[in-house]
Amino acid sequence: MEISQEMVLKAHSVMETSRCLLRKITLDDVDDMYDYCSMKEVSRYTKFRAHQSKEETYTVIEQIFIPEQLTKWGIELKETNKLMGTIDFMSIDKDCATIGYALSKKYWGQGIVPEVAERLLQLSFEELDLKVVYATHHKDNLNSGKVMQKIGMKKIGTDYYFNFKDKPLVETMKYAITFEDYFKR
Repeated sequence: MEISQEMVLKAHSVMETSRCLLRKITLDDVDDMYDYCSMKEVSRYTKFRAHQSKEETYTVIEQIFIPEQLTKWGIELKETNKLMGTIDFMSIDKDCATIGYALSKKYWGQGIVPEVAERLLQLSFEELDLKVVYATHHKDNLNSGKVMQKIGMKKIGTDYYFNFKDKPLVETMKYAITFEDYFKR
């Protein structure tokens, strides 16, 4: 019997890595999410602008993270029980997905994003049977490209965001990892 993609995602509402718990975001996370989403450095290369208030963060959780819980996870550091970022399937269908992530500046350079992104790849290829997973980063965000390379993704080209934070066009680098490449590692 084939299990639907929705059922697989529901069964993975909580996932663990060695240091992190990936879990659904709730309204109880407003303070923690505001802590990092209000940092201009965190939002600089993301599609969201720095949050100006906790009320704005509440609205984002209420209107984006709760309705899209199947494909979005909070990144919680086990040792502190503090939400420090998010990782998600920005898009997903029966064959492919695109992942995205944001992490508090306080935790940059500690290998956390590669660790949790690796767990999302495991879900993608070992449970959801996807064929390819994509990710993009702003052309100036070289560290995000390094994360993508660390998890086995290869640069496949250039893409563009249109109307990105008042800029008509922003160049992005596109990466991918295939089912075959995932299992060859």
